Amino acid sequence: MERITEKGYITKKEKGSGLYQELHLEGTKLLQELCGATWTDYNEHDPGVTILENIAYTLTNLAYKTDFPIQDILTESKGAQLESGDNGYFVPSEILTSSPVTIGDYRKLIIDRITHVKNAWVKDVRRHNHNAREYNATSLKGYYEIQLQLFETADDHEKIKQDVRDLFNNHRNLCENLLDVRILENLNFQLKLHLTLQPGTSGEEVLAKIYFKLNDHLSHQIKFYSLWDYREELDRTEKNSNRNRKDLNRIFNGPVLKNGFIPDHQLNERPRLISHSELMDLIGQEHGVVSVDCFELHLQNGETTEVVLSEHTPKLEVSIDKAPQISSANIIGDFEYTIEGVPFRPDLHTIQYHLSYITAKNYGSFKAVSKAMNEVNIPQGKDRDLSSYFSLREQFPSVYGIGEYGLPSNLPVQRYAQAKQLKGYLLPLDQILRNYLAQLTGIYALYDVKNGRDRSYFYNSLEDSSQLEDLLSTIEDPANQEVDDKWAYILEKLNKSQDSSALD
Repeated sequence: MERITEKGYITKKEKGSGLYQELHLEGTKLLQELCGATWTDYNEHDPGVTILENIAYTLTNLAYKTDFPIQDILTESKGAQLESGDNGYFVPSEILTSSPVTIGDYRKLIIDRITHVKNAWVKDVRRHNHNAREYNATSLKGYYEIQLQLFETADDHEKIKQDVRDLFNNHRNLCENLLDVRILENLNFQLKLHLTLQPGTSGEEVLAKIYFKLNDHLSHQIKFYSLWDYREELDRTEKNSNRNRKDLNRIFNGPVLKNGFIPDHQLNERPRLISHSELMDLIGQEHGVVSVDCFELHLQNGETTEVVLSEHTPKLEVSIDKAPQISSANIIGDFEYTIEGVPFRPDLHTIQYHLSYITAKNYGSFKAVSKAMNEVNIPQGKDRDLSSYFSLREQFPSVYGIGEYGLPSNLPVQRYAQAKQLKGYLLPLDQILRNYLAQLTGIYALYDVKNGRDRSYFYNSLEDSSQLEDLLSTIEDPANQEVDDKWAYILEKLNKSQDSSALD
């Protein structure tokens, strides 16, 4: 058959290649070995060669149907489209996911299920002495404290805490308990930032990018990925064999989330020590920045502010119950940029406009990813009419007289006997090939764990079986009564014998 090469074009098959040719050559070779002394004519006009050609052609047709996609075979066998769980086929969200096991799993579940939660941290109190002393639980394992950072729009804090408790208790593992849920107090910083920028640079756009980058460093907002986004990221960062299978195992590992997927690298620990030089490096890496002339963090305390991070105070330690962030609700700060020696005061509304765009671009999928887009669905099969079978006898030239039209009515009796003899010779083979297709279309029931039937062998009568009963001798059942439907009786006996051998 034709095949597509790695170069992208179709190559013509070689003469004599293909399954039919292979079967024909193998059959001819076998015949020569078995009866080469008496059968010497293997040309096309020989009736034996005609039989061999028709058998090879029918087997090729059966192999063609067997090679259909498995979803097509199972769909036709079931008589309906496949669903999750059919014959061991499950969607990844049902077979690869689990209840939360690790601390990271709990974090993902809380961020996904609880409204207004920007980030969450699950702490083992035994590993954090300040909490262990407070709870008097230094020697106990499995006790946790959950710390939450909320969005600025959150109002009913007590309800959020109770929702988190209920969620944890509904999914907790054996011997795990929740001691407390704490909402972290936001440390709201303001920026003082003076820059020198390259000519032709939009100062407001650069400042918005820096604002977003610094805020994300101090207070990372968890991003939900769609299945497509997640796989694209893995494709960019990793190259390996069997990548698709490994990707799905990694992507669907952990609890089922309603709003997409959270990669493990999104679950960073919040910074406990803020470094002036580290933030300066982040600013200096932004495209268009020539130099950072002044950078300070001012802590907003009511209506007043104080400098808490500058070149004179290069380190700022953050308390365990605080969450640092640069509020983006209203751009407040001291901004200035210089281009070619000319100082500019940026428009704060324009910075806010650019910042809104950057935020939407980076976190536009936050809790907004459709679940239907994040599932690998069971493949939908096509109707291939697998059970249809065109009899060997019907493939012979009409001169043989064994097909639909039979023989003329004015021939010697011997000629009719010869045609009936050939029919009888082909009949068992025809039935075996017909049963093969029945077995193929019964594969769904064969592997269906919910199937209560004890049948493992399937059969189908030939379409013209009622016209072939004269080829069968008289059959009697155990009660010595003649069987009316000889063909059905034989097939039922064959089915029972095959079933018993298969089950034994």
